[in-house]
Amino acid sequence: MQSAFAALGYELVGDQIWSVPDEAVTFADLSPALRTRHEQRYVLIMQGDDWDHAQTCETVLVAPLSSQIDNQRAWESRIEPNETIGHSHPRAIGKPSLIKLQLMQPVNRRMILGQGALAGVVDPEKFGSIQLLLALNLSLPAQ
Repeated sequence: MQSAFAALGYELVGDQIWSVPDEAVTFADLSPALRTRHEQRYVLIMQGDDWDHAQTCETVLVAPLSSQIDNQRAWESRIEPNETIGHSHPRAIGKPSLIKLQLMQPVNRRMILGQGALAGVVDPEKFGSIQLLLALNLSLPAQ
């Protein structure tokens, strides 16, 4: 069954970077007083419509991005602008960022498609390394 959301012109696919309203994303590892608020926040789709029958699910798993790269942790993946392909610009992101894999979380797909904007995609090789790091972080066996 094809999702009704596809009628909006997009499927949500693992490897896409979307800009979503900042309040849709939780940063549980930070005190709210220390968090920098933005109008929009980049997120990486980790589990989208390309995964089995996920298009029938009301939520999509995303990992938020942060441009605060000074204190990268072992479970975070750094991504450079040249590792992305923009939707309407040459690059999806404008500066190096951390993919906060430890903060992967569900976000309502209607909110993403209704209030978000597709920024671009991650280079396939880079997305593979992000998936591998996530599997290692979750202590999943390598395949």
